[in-house]
Amino acid sequence: MSPEDRERAIQDIIDAENKEAEKKRLAAEAKKRNEQLQQQQNAIFQNSRPPSQQTGNTQGGGWYFYNQSAISFGMSEFKRKWGDRQNEDNWRRSKKTSLAAINPDDDGNDPLADLSAQADSLRTLDSEKRREAYLKAI
Repeated sequence: MSPEDRERAIQDIIDAENKEAEKKRLAAEAKKRNEQLQQQQNAIFQNSRPPSQQTGNTQGGGWYFYNQSAISFGMSEFKRKWGDRQNEDNWRRSKKTSLAAINPDDDGNDPLADLSAQADSLRTLDSEKRREAYLKAI
């Protein structure tokens, strides 16, 4: 492969990665805007409810989890307050660290982790440095 063809191929790879990153960024921004709009609409809807529905009290006096209207009210109240969250540990924390993730018996020799770390580090470099890294890897 001639140097010009190699440069062109590497530039095509870099351009494809940049386009993919831009698409992901735009999709994340659109999702965030939709969530904010939904929260605003929920706040308007919440303020227009009659007081009997805002309290969350329902008749029946049974156990909370037997009362479907109480469960649905609790779920909608949670989504209104916290947004649509994924089911994961430490969901209220901004920096999620877990002691269970640390394995003292691990010797740190994971070839798959090394490859993914190398690929991630290549994606974070700017275009010129990425080109040099790809050429170096050949």
